[in-house]
Amino acid sequence: MKRVRAALLAALLLVAACGSSQSSDLKTVADAVAAADSQGMGFNVTLTILFTGGTIPKGRAEQVKAQGTGVARDARAALRYDFLGSDGKPSSRWDLVLDDSDLYSRPYSTSQPWRTAPTASVTALFPGLRLNLIRDSILLASKESGGGITHVNEGFAHQYTLTPAADQLEQLQAMNLQGQGPLETAFLKTATGSIDVYLGLSGNQLLRIDVHLNGTDPQTGTVQKDDFTISFRSAKVKPIPVPSTATNVLPSDLFAKTPSTG
Repeated sequence: MKRVRAALLAALLLVAACGSSQSSDLKTVADAVAAADSQGMGFNVTLTILFTGGTIPKGRAEQVKAQGTGVARDARAALRYDFLGSDGKPSSRWDLVLDDSDLYSRPYSTSQPWRTAPTASVTALFPGLRLNLIRDSILLASKESGGGITHVNEGFAHQYTLTPAADQLEQLQAMNLQGQGPLETAFLKTATGSIDVYLGLSGNQLLRIDVHLNGTDPQTGTVQKDDFTISFRSAKVKPIPVPSTATNVLPSDLFAKTPSTG
């Protein structure tokens, strides 16, 4: 089976090389993201954030791992989001609803009141799920390459790799430092990132987005490394409403057992 797959991939690469230019078309990629968002898609996400430096003892690291499943449409998403323990099993489970402005959370499958805080403050937990931000990052990319054919779990795909510009790097890493002079400059000296977008070979259907980010908090010296994957699947998605009532909390209390009001 591996030989068959390798032979097929080689043939596809040969066809691609003999065809049109391999240069990435940023508008094509951005349009694929926009189409998926407007039509509605199901998705699965995985996240790993690794923290080192700062107040963390030398040679040690702290880690956040999470996974989720849900639906997205019209710049909104609704999902179940699990934080994972060291054994890989859920340590806490949450219902989430988010749009470009606000994130809403509450313990999974409960009638507890919703909590809310600005989405911008916690984007690092799901950078690839903010599809409007991803689309902007594609259109404003400081560097891009790709269009070649590769194979991922979702199937054969055109892969495009993009480097977000400075403003989008700050937003993706939830470093809200615009206009803060030396702090913003210090962060951008350390910040790096890439976005891999995978489109189906037929019709440029959005299959998957991988987001990889690195940056150092200029105030604490903590180094943060984010790896996020969102895989898409076809689904009939109704318009997603946001909760009609919610309690404002500090971003750090969105997933706390006992939140304080913000």
